[in-house]
Formats: sequence, C-alpha cells, structure tokens
Amino acid sequence: MNPFTLIATRNGVSMTLDGVWFVTPAKDVDQKFDRITFWVRSSGGEFELTLAKITDSVWKVETMIHHSYSLLRIGFPEATLKFAHTNFKKTVESGSNKPEHQVFPPERVEDRNQLATRVWDRMVATGDAVYDNERNIYTVI
Repeated sequence: MNPFTLIATRNGVSMTLDGVWFVTPAKDVDQKFDRITFWVRSSGGEFELTLAKITDSVWKVETMIHHSYSLLRIGFPEATLKFAHTNFKKTVESGSNKPEHQVFPPERVEDRNQLATRVWDRMVATGDAVYDNERNIYTVI
C-alpha cells in the first residue's frame, strides 16, 4: 500500500486526510481489468474510489463509495479523482448510463448514480472536468 495525502476544500472549508492507494492486477483476482483503489479514512468516515484500466492511458471509475456525507461535503471525491489524474498521468473517466458506451462486462454493472453525478457536475463547474453528452461520460481535465 502506498500512502498519499489529500487536501480538499469546498465552500471555504479545508480538510487534510491521509489515505492509501494500491494496485490489484487483473490476474490476481481473475478479472478483465487491472484496478487501482484509493482509500481515505478519517474519524468522520471513509471514502473509496476504484478505477479500472481500460487502456494504457484511460482509467474508468468502477466504484465510488462513501461512508460519510461529511467527506462528500468537503470535496474528497473531487480531490481523489484529481489526484489520480495528476499523479498517474492518466485520463480518468466516469461510468456511463448509456449501454452502448459501457465497457465493463455484464456481471459488473456500469452506471453513475445521482450522488456521483453531482460530484462530477461540481468538477465541471470548477473547470476540473468536462462532460460528453453523447457518451454520457465525464472526464477529469
């Protein structure tokens, strides 16, 4: 496991949390995609982001799980997505709700719920992501 530190700021409130990230090669879990997971934990809760390697340069959000609204309010999902993009020099994309643009196998549901869409919309509003309406996919920039 590799440690990292995130500073998230939203609505004038800042918070620093330490987390860890780790890679799970596809062959280790008998899956199609290599994965990288970011896990942030504090006394206020936990947040987990798992990205799946689609190509050498594109990673797609597979799971975005929060166990605390306080981490969402401070902006840790946004900070974690930006950290992944910046530190790994990869394109980071959301899941799509349009079946023709989904890449995960049928046993893995690819979609984006309302809370995740709000995270991505905030990133678009701050200039940290763009939205492709045709594919229904957000991309960190």
